[in-house]
This record gives sequence, structure tokens and C-alpha cells, in this order.
Amino acid sequence: MKKSIKRGLIIGGSVFVAFLIALLIVPFLFEGKIRESVIETANRKLNAELHIENLGISLFSNFPNITLSLEDVVLSGINDFEGDTLIKAKAVDVVFSAKGLLKGNYTVSGIRVDKGEVYALSLEDGRNNWDIIKTDTVVDSVPVEDVTSSHKGGFNLELRKVSFSECKLVYEDRARNLNISFTGCDGNMSGEVSNPATELKSKVNINEIFFTKHGISYLSDIKGYAETSVSIDTEKKVLTILENYIRLNDLEVSIGGTVSLRENNAAELDLRLETLKSDTPFKNLLSVIPSFYSNGFNEIATEGKASIQASVNGLLQNGHHPAFDFRVLIEDAMFRYPSLPSSVDDINLVADIRSNGDSSNNTIIDISKLEFSMGGKPFSVVLNIDNTDFIAKSKGVINLADIRDVYPLDKDIQLRGKLTVDLSAMDKKLDQSLSAQGFVKADSISYKKKESHEILINGAELRLLPQPKSIIKGNLYLKSDRFNISNASGSLYINTDFSTDRLISDDISQVLSSLNATGFVQSDEIKVHDVEFLDDLSRALKTNLLKSPSVKDLNIRFSVKEGKILTKPFVINLNQIGSLSLQEGSVNLEGNRSINYKGTLSLPQSHINNVSLTVKGTLDNPQISVDTKSIIGNIANGLFNSSKKK
Repeated sequence: MKKSIKRGLIIGGSVFVAFLIALLIVPFLFEGKIRESVIETANRKLNAELHIENLGISLFSNFPNITLSLEDVVLSGINDFEGDTLIKAKAVDVVFSAKGLLKGNYTVSGIRVDKGEVYALSLEDGRNNWDIIKTDTVVDSVPVEDVTSSHKGGFNLELRKVSFSECKLVYEDRARNLNISFTGCDGNMSGEVSNPATELKSKVNINEIFFTKHGISYLSDIKGYAETSVSIDTEKKVLTILENYIRLNDLEVSIGGTVSLRENNAAELDLRLETLKSDTPFKNLLSVIPSFYSNGFNEIATEGKASIQASVNGLLQNGHHPAFDFRVLIEDAMFRYPSLPSSVDDINLVADIRSNGDSSNNTIIDISKLEFSMGGKPFSVVLNIDNTDFIAKSKGVINLADIRDVYPLDKDIQLRGKLTVDLSAMDKKLDQSLSAQGFVKADSISYKKKESHEILINGAELRLLPQPKSIIKGNLYLKSDRFNISNASGSLYINTDFSTDRLISDDISQVLSSLNATGFVQSDEIKVHDVEFLDDLSRALKTNLLKSPSVKDLNIRFSVKEGKILTKPFVINLNQIGSLSLQEGSVNLEGNRSINYKGTLSLPQSHINNVSLTVKGTLDNPQISVDTKSIIGNIANGLFNSSKKK
């Protein structure tokens, strides 16, 4: 009896050891074949280049399936997208069916990605860097051949689970000037991906969300979380959003509807988004404003409620936009930082931004109420803009120093001054009525940040004068003893009278062509630096005197007529180095904003006197040409006179 038991244990142990040895050896037998098949299949099916630094195989990670572990995976573009990395990952684990592998059929049931990045780029002409699948290949399956004879197998997707950690997704649409990025993504997705109709469930946690359009940041440094359930019908190419929960910082919303793919990269959208509760606390909405969420948000005391409703319906395609409606409501809200002496009270907002689709020109902005009180001073705005009407009203006072009493500004920021507004304007195309009156006035505005120049506006005022309902007249003046903007700093005084018979138009050139104005620009001193056309002129003249010049006693008289700024002859005194005299010239406000000036330049230190030059090109790309013969003659005469004196 004992001998039989001993014999059984020996046999069982031998089988177990052999099984372990097989588990260790079998993966290595297929490693080379799988690696070759992965690379060969990718290159055969994709207009892209796949690079894998390391590859390993294990039977233990997901037994009885086989796990293919890839390290430093990079999928990069070719041709016009050469140099762009579409996908890269530090590590990717792909789970294969062991049974299928033995038959040369690589059936993928699971994928895990660690530290992955996806960069999706859409160009101005509509081409996308993710359109990499060759048109002459079949995506769903590949005929299976004998692995031992050809080393070529088939890949099938029978995904049941996809998981990812520390991943990043970036989408850039250059035609729409739009950028979206999701950073620090962790989550998983489960479902029968291989079925024509399936339901997928997912959980995603996102550390940072950014969204910008036309250079304007709409979302910044937002933390996100989502639990979603979607139904996908691959035959009908329809995605339906079922149960879901989405949180952006503290704002909880839900989204529902369908997305149907059409031909020519088009999609039919029917989507709805709304806050989970109609009486969502105002603080939850405040959390998606980065300057509040990142600055003592938990300490803020708030009152009031808010809600958001949005919908998108219609065809999305190049040059065609779906209809949309975005509504925000804030009622009887306030906020206060406990460490600060004052609060912002009586916050109310009723805003609706909508479009009937087709073109972005159909967008309607309707802010029927925006009001708040800061430092006991109320401020209100009403704004309505569409294709036929422009109505704007604003009234109130803002003491800039009060901002420090309600919001924790950086200690090195100094802010003071007063802004007073009492303005109304209306432009109705249907009855051709136009009217505006009131003023916007700034008194002693000062902004200074540590280690930067102070911006001081002693006074500025825009005043619109009551007129018959067919024209608007007004006056604008601005005086600044100290300013620092872009490539210039110094003092500035502007005064102009203007008139127009148009406030809004589908074509901005029509607004500019209707503007008439006269005025002047004066300055005691302006210092400029890093101006490209001055650097170009310095190189042409072979001198460094013009790279960072100081302009003294500037006085320019101008008029605006038929979309052009016309100037009288004026002299730009370049402090201690020379002068630039310009004849009558013009700057076109319409089209390519062309420049047309002629003048003379004198730089005595470089033996340059009254050298002729022309300034043409555009405001974005000015072109300066000089009379080289005159330069050579000037320098020669200067050198001759210098030697004569010696």
C-alpha cells in the first residue's frame, strides 16, 4: 500500500514538474513567431511604422491564456505625418488564447496599457493622423495559415477587458483651432468587443483635463471621473450612451444620446448633457473655474444654486456644424473666503448660447441677466448678439482694490483704480435702427507685479453721444504715464473722435469700412525691443543702433476712412542716434492689413543721412527696403570727411 502511494506521488510529482517546465519552455518556442507576426501584420495592415524595444511571453500572468508583454512601444506616422507619434507606451500586455495560439490564430481577449500616450491630429484639410489602416486590407480578421510553415498568422479581437494606467490622450484639430487633453488617466473597460452589437461598461479617472478653442481656455486643470455604459452596433455604426455618471471636480453631470457614423468622416449627433440636480449647489459649479478650485476652494463659503443644460443635434462634418444649445442658470448666489473681509453677493446669471447649425455664423449669444455686487457696489450686464440684432447694456462701478478683499490675489500683485460703466447700444438690421449712448471710464488704473513694469492708466474714457437712430458718434481718449505691453513700454496719450453707422455685421470689413475717425497719438518716450522688422532693418544697414531704440516726443495725427488709417507726415526721433521721417501713408484695416509708407532715415553715428526707405507688406509681416546706393554714398562721404578732418 505504502509502495503504491509512494509510486503515485513520484509519478504525480514528475508530471507536475514536467508541466512546470513546459510552462517555462513553451512561451519561448513561440516568442520569435509572435514577434514576427506582430511586426509583419502591423506593417502590412497599417500606413505607419511600429517599433517594439522588448518583447516577452508568460503563461503564468493570465493562465491558461498566454500574455505577450511589450516594452517601449511606438507607432509613428509616415509621409505627411512623418515624425508624429500617434501612440507610444512604456508597457503593453496583450492576452492571447492559448488554444488559438497553437493553431496559429492569435485571438486577443485582453489588453493592459501602462504609461501610454495617444496624440490624435486633424489637419486643416481634414486629413487625420489616425487614418492609418490600409484600404486594401480586411480589419476584422485575417486568414490563418500554418505558423510552422510561413510564420504568418491571423489576429482576431475578442476583447473582454481593456485596462490602462497613467495614460495621456491629446486631440488637436487645426481646422477648428481646438485642443483637448486628458492626462493621468486610469481605468478599465469590459464587454464583448468582438460582437457586432455589444454593451461596454467603463470606469475612468482623469487627473487633468484641458480644453482650448481659438486660444481661449474653457477648461483647465480639471479632475474628472466617469462611469459609463454604452451600446455599440458596429454594423449600423451607432453608439448609444446608456447609464452614466460624470464628475468634473465637484460638478456632477450626466450625458445621453447617440452618435451615428456617416460617410466622408461625418457623424450624426443627438446628445444631451445636464447637471444631475436642477438645484446643484453654486459651489459645485464654481469648482470648474480653475482660479477658484486651486486657491483654497474647500474654505470658500457659498450660497445659491446653479444648473446646466446642453444639447447637440445634427451633422458634424468639415465646414458643417450641428445645432447646439448651452444654458447656464445661477440664482441668488454668493461666495466668500473666510480669511478675507468682503464677499461677492447677489450673483445671478441667465445665459443661453445656441445655434441652429450649418455655420458658426448662426450662433446666438443671449445673456439676459448677469449681475453681482462687490464691495456693496452693484454691476449688471445684458447682452444679445445674433445675425440680425446686437443689444448691449451695462451699468455699475468696480473698484479694483476691492478685488483683493474678495479674492486671495498673489501678494506681489498691486491693483488699484476705478472702472465706471453706464452704456447701452443697439443695432437692429431688420428696421435699420442704430443707437448708442453712455460711457466707459477708467480712473487711475494701476497694475504692478513683482519684477515687472507697472501699467498705469491715468485716465481713459469711451463716450458715446446720443444721435438720430442711424449713426453713432463718440470720443475715445487714453492717457498712460507708464505702460508695458508686448515689445514696447513708456508713456502714451490717444484722443480720437469717431462715428459709424454699423455696429455688427457678418463681415468685419463692413464694420471697419463704415468707421470714420480723426485723432492723434502722442508720447514723451517709448522704448521698443525685439521687433522683427527693426532687426531686419539693422541687418540691412549693418548697424545695431536700431535693435532697441527709444522714441522721443512722438506726435502722429491720423484719420480713419473707408477701412484705412491715414497719417499725416511725422518724424520719429530716435533718442541720441537719429531720426526716421515718414511721408503721408496708410494702414489697411481690411483684408491682409497692408502697409504703405515712404520716408528717410538718418543715423549720424553710422554715417547714414537721409537714406530713402519704403515700408510695405502687412502688419503681421512688414517689409522694409532701403536705397543701398544712398547708403554706400553716405558711408563713403562720412569716411572721406572723417579722414579730411584728420
